[in-house]
Amino acid sequence: MPLKLGTQDVTLKLGSQDVAAYLGAESVSAFDPTSIDGLALWLDAADTSTVTLDTGVSVWADKSGNGRNASQSTGNNQPIYTAGGLNGKNVLTFDGTNDTMPTASFTQNQPSTMFAVVQVLNTSGSINFIDGFGVNRAAIFRRVTNNWTAFAGAELVGSTSTDTNWHTFSAVFNTTSSLLRVDGTQIASGNVGSQNVTTGLSLGSYNGTSGYLNGSIAEVLFYGGVLTASQIAAVETHLQKKWGL
Repeated sequence: MPLKLGTQDVTLKLGSQDVAAYLGAESVSAFDPTSIDGLALWLDAADTSTVTLDTGVSVWADKSGNGRNASQSTGNNQPIYTAGGLNGKNVLTFDGTNDTMPTASFTQNQPSTMFAVVQVLNTSGSINFIDGFGVNRAAIFRRVTNNWTAFAGAELVGSTSTDTNWHTFSAVFNTTSSLLRVDGTQIASGNVGSQNVTTGLSLGSYNGTSGYLNGSIAEVLFYGGVLTASQIAAVETHLQKKWGL
């Protein structure tokens, strides 16, 4: 990197860590969620090309390559596309009354690993910000009373109280060997139940019918299988840097 000092040019030789510090780590080597095998669903509100607008958002396209788009044809039930909603990046905002978006139907058996960047503004009741459909509901992030939980037939209750801040949520759904993490810290481990995703996911509500999210969703990543500790850390770090958390 040439620097002008008086009448002389000085050239500094920078190592990769210096370049990363100067440009930002993701400018040097951007993490690609598809680099990890088993990506089942990827919804990214920062990518404007994946969002179709009607009254609100009518389609949120899946970037995994599997075509599992989230959609809502009823205008009154469509979340709003909020420009610059999280550190300059766009997010989907749900009204807490009737906004919800189901994905295309798909099956994903346990074990699986899910990540989501979400803000929950609800301060009471049970709120499912990512849910499944039907009797065998699974792969669920939710707020129950004052705790973050994951659910796939049994409640895996986190040790930290809920709040209205943005968070990066991570969960491994693996029956009795499941994990729940918030902002890179494990807050629960144990039994999440044995139910599987059988008909896709519901964003912003319980089973598409109640428990509506008052808040916003920025990104969702869902993988088949149990990711390694290093892979989980890599995804969490990527999401936190990308969204400025």
